[in-house]
Amino acid sequence: MPGVIAYSYLTRPIVERWGREWLEGGTVSVRFLKPVYDGDDLAAALSEDGEASLRNAADELCVAGQAAPTGKAESPEAAGEPLRPIVAELSEAAALTHLELVGETLPLYRRERLGHPGWLLSLANDILIENIRPATPWIHVESVVRNFAAADWGQEVKVGGSVTARYERRGHRFCDLDLLMEAQGRPLARVMHRAIYELRPPGS
Repeated sequence: MPGVIAYSYLTRPIVERWGREWLEGGTVSVRFLKPVYDGDDLAAALSEDGEASLRNAADELCVAGQAAPTGKAESPEAAGEPLRPIVAELSEAAALTHLELVGETLPLYRRERLGHPGWLLSLANDILIENIRPATPWIHVESVVRNFAAADWGQEVKVGGSVTARYERRGHRFCDLDLLMEAQGRPLARVMHRAIYELRPPGS
């Protein structure tokens, strides 16, 4: 399953505890440690100190995170390789499709017509694919999200930013993206998105 789907599950206990406060000003950093597969039984949890986790039926830690209901000011990243922006509409159909895809039953999203944070993070994948155009299957490794506002159904969301780093580890090629997501000129979230965009050749 894509990392953004696992992330969607991870946000369940976060939003259950902090609600709109987190959607409009909270933070979370997540690392994807083990693959999650369709049909897996998964358990998402949030400790008292904000440690978030997603575990499979074997109690293996698949996603680890740290969340807080409010964030702190961040220093801008150094200028990087600019990305071509993308725009996506958070239509009612798109919002409901994502909620159904991840089995989200918290009433907040439907009652207040808010976009799910997993849908928003999926746009980081979209801008990566549009600009980096990976030649091999690619892997979502890590994201750091700072929320500023909740996305409303019917809004167009613009995503822009830059590639702040490209580097190699153990033969894999990584990229770090610094992204800003906006709707109607209002910032929704800032995301550091890390991925392996080119896997090392087999046998190397």
